[in-house]
Amino acid sequence: MLDPAVIGIAPHHAVGEHAARASIAEQDVSKEARSFLRKRPSAPFPNKQVEMTQMLKTLVKDYGWIHTALGVLGNATFVIGSVLFLPQFEQLQRLAVWCFIVGSALMLVGALGSLAVKLYDDA
Repeated sequence: MLDPAVIGIAPHHAVGEHAARASIAEQDVSKEARSFLRKRPSAPFPNKQVEMTQMLKTLVKDYGWIHTALGVLGNATFVIGSVLFLPQFEQLQRLAVWCFIVGSALMLVGALGSLAVKLYDDA
């Protein structure tokens, strides 16, 4: 029979001791983590959070036209991609696919921006 130490397997009691030591170490770490979480303020940078919120509201409300422009640009790109799929433009099909992808992404960003404007207006 093979000796467990030769093949790298620790005796059963050594594994149990290691597990017990690891458990104690985990408990110490979790006590320290709980202590740290109780001591820290609720918002690490309250002024930065307010500034960011204000900046986001300004971007959404005052520059709402950007969302509409992105949507229109996305629609135009999508139409161009559709035209490039016609048989006359067979050599440009790769460009047509990219027009579809970029146009779709721009329409999504425009729609999400418009949704944000409506949500901020209702609030």
